[in-house]
Amino acid sequence: MLRSLVGSEMCIRDRYQRRVRGNPDRSMALAGRALHLIYADEDTGKFELGEEAIAALAAVRGPVAVCAVCGRARQGKSFILNKLAESTAGEGFVVGPTHRPCTKGIWLWSAPLPRVAPDGTEYHVLLIDTEGIDAYDQTGQYSTQIFSLAVLLSSLFVYNQMGGIDEAALDRLSLVTEMTKHIAVKADSIDATKEDLGKFSPSFIWLLRDFYLDLEEDGREVTPRSYLEMALSNMTGDGPAVESKNSIRESIRALFPERECCALVRPITDEKKLQKLNEVPLTDLRPEFVEGLGALIALINARCQPKKVGNDVLNGPALASLAAAYVHAINEGAVPAIATAWESVAEAECRRVSDEAEAVYVSEFVDPAADAPPEDAPLLAVHADALKKAVAVFEASAVGSRGVRDSHIAQLEERTLRRFDEYKTARFAEAAAHANALAGEIFDQITKAGEESSEPVECCLEQADQGLERFLAEAAGPDKCTLLGGLAKRLLSGPLKTAHGAEVSAGEQREAALKAEAAEALAAAELLLEQAKTTAANEATAAANREAELKQAAAEDLAAAEKRLADAQQEGAKQLSEAQQAAHEQQISAAETLAAAEKHSLELQQAAAERFAELEKESAAAAVAAQKQFVEMQSSLEKRASEMESDFQAQLSAAEMKQQQTEAAGDKALNEAEKRALEQQTEAARDLGAADERLSLIHISEPTRLLSISYAVFCLKKKKKNHPESISYLLNSKHNIHTVWS
Repeated sequence: MLRSLVGSEMCIRDRYQRRVRGNPDRSMALAGRALHLIYADEDTGKFELGEEAIAALAAVRGPVAVCAVCGRARQGKSFILNKLAESTAGEGFVVGPTHRPCTKGIWLWSAPLPRVAPDGTEYHVLLIDTEGIDAYDQTGQYSTQIFSLAVLLSSLFVYNQMGGIDEAALDRLSLVTEMTKHIAVKADSIDATKEDLGKFSPSFIWLLRDFYLDLEEDGREVTPRSYLEMALSNMTGDGPAVESKNSIRESIRALFPERECCALVRPITDEKKLQKLNEVPLTDLRPEFVEGLGALIALINARCQPKKVGNDVLNGPALASLAAAYVHAINEGAVPAIATAWESVAEAECRRVSDEAEAVYVSEFVDPAADAPPEDAPLLAVHADALKKAVAVFEASAVGSRGVRDSHIAQLEERTLRRFDEYKTARFAEAAAHANALAGEIFDQITKAGEESSEPVECCLEQADQGLERFLAEAAGPDKCTLLGGLAKRLLSGPLKTAHGAEVSAGEQREAALKAEAAEALAAAELLLEQAKTTAANEATAAANREAELKQAAAEDLAAAEKRLADAQQEGAKQLSEAQQAAHEQQISAAETLAAAEKHSLELQQAAAERFAELEKESAAAAVAAQKQFVEMQSSLEKRASEMESDFQAQLSAAEMKQQQTEAAGDKALNEAEKRALEQQTEAARDLGAADERLSLIHISEPTRLLSISYAVFCLKKKKKNHPESISYLLNSKHNIHTVWS
């Protein structure tokens, strides 16, 4: 959004860069050649600025020092500059062998020479070559103007002349006096002195070429500086001639308060080589000249410091603007006013640099601001950072007094703040529009989801959570919270309220349906309970009847067993009686009778065992069937009983208690019957023993596993002589063994 504002802020720099791209030789860093800085138009006679040279000056952003070499034509000015530029013939300032001047106007060496000041400050030295003064094709005014422009633009002014300093040499510098008439400190100043001009003048070096004199005074050596000061001392005497000569001396001393002198011997004696001195290697030159040339270059490097106007240090663009101001004043017939021109230049340069700084602000602000959220704090931080960089650029390139700079900085801050406010307003409006559209989209989604869902409230709440999270993530700007609150209110009064009403109505309908279903289920449960109670009562009655039948069957089995026992006892008693009778009647046949008795006893035992096995099998089968049926009925009753109410549990418990009482009564009756049978069996055994001591009665008793009913089997066994046999009676209704000793 701000890119369109860059516009013409960088017009000067862009114009020069386009020239450099179009022709690489025009770059000062790449070319290293002489550029025409100021020249006189042949048609109008007015001075013009060389576009290439001005663009080259504008490209030098840091402090610049300017070394200008001036003097009469054809006396080697360009040779010295080429040595300073470390250039050889054909690549530097033109050096010609004829009497015609080679340099017209003022020329600039395109490649600045990097230097470092004693305090570590980096700057560049610019070299200026001027057209020779008092050439045969010049006017006096033209020479004065070229000389004045060289002095005004330089920070070190080197005056090059042949031979020593004499009256003729001083007379040739009379244009210094003329120059003071054509230069003012301020445009409205009419009483500026030469000393006032000296505050703005460059350092001065009077270079004496082909110097052949011995620097001695009264037999002692004199330095070039002392030689210069003696030459600039006022002459004694009166009269117009003396005053004129002293005026020249005073003008030189006043205009150049910082001055120095350097003398160079003739470089070579060969006149042919001297005409092409720039092509002669240093090794072919006189050692004294080479040594002096080195000292001169060292002196120039030491004295050539950054150009100042007052306390302000100039950079390339400021120097270009100052040159334009001086040329404009001369062309208009006005007197170049140093301070006034500088104030105008400083003001213009500050405006130009301020525009560049504003462009820097725009370039530094646009992308970070686009990445920053549309909120006051982040945007203000980006603005402050961009403004800081813009002010740093301004401070690095601006010239002029602190007041002028601060004024332009304030204007820069005001303009950038206005840009920032416009940008912020647009971003905030854009963010608000986006957030408002997003809120509407989220509201429509939640409304639609609530209408389509079977659980509208839960669906709306879920969609609302997602929508609010999306709004917080995507929306931005100062109106974000306000729009969020509005969205929440719209949701509460809109889809959430509608969904809540729908769910309340549906809930009431579901409640009525559930109540009806519960009533039906309760009636069905009560009916099932009554049916279960009836079924349980019937099953309990059937169980009691079955129990009675089982008990009756068990009693019948017991009676049958007792009958069989009685029959066996009678049969045994009968056999015993017959045996006793046979024993008494026939002792001879006792063995046979005994054998028959034993055989009969074995048969009885076998029959008893077979019958016992049959009874046991029948009894076991009946017991297993009864027990299985009882377990099944009991399991069924317990399963149904768990589903009944507490009254059914009470009835079942009562039935079980009654069953236990019945079983206990049956067990008691059986135990009494067994006890009576035991007594009878014991008595029978005793009677059998008394009848025949040789035989013993064995009673085998075994439970039937049916309600603890047991039966007994008796048999006879022959006694062994002299070893009593025991009559074992086994009776165990619960698998206990009782032994009776005979």
